[in-house]
Amino acid sequence: MEPLAEELKRLRHAHGMTQEAVAEHLGITQPTYCDYERGRKIPPLERLVRLSRLYGVPLERLIVLIPAPQRPNAARASGKPDATATARSQLLGTAMLVLDRLQAELQHLRQQLKDARGA
Repeated sequence: MEPLAEELKRLRHAHGMTQEAVAEHLGITQPTYCDYERGRKIPPLERLVRLSRLYGVPLERLIVLIPAPQRPNAARASGKPDATATARSQLLGTAMLVLDRLQAELQHLRQQLKDARGA
């Protein structure tokens, strides 16, 4: 089983939730969520963010568990981009943008707080 799939299942059990409850929280079907826990699909960033908030874990904890391609496959041998690597790269790029925006917002809020205390 893939590390992300194992972690999603572990977190769900630790929080005493069913697949149906988590799927409802994410706005998806139970079979789709089941695919995440079985490693058949990788949740998109938006859902990883919601899962990290639901379980109270840092987003990075889930992102680093996204599987990287382990060996060359026919698509890479033929010169076509690997779909898993492309999806992972896009997901990580989006995650970095989200983190940059959150850091900028945090810095802005800290400045507002500092200004309010000084006034």
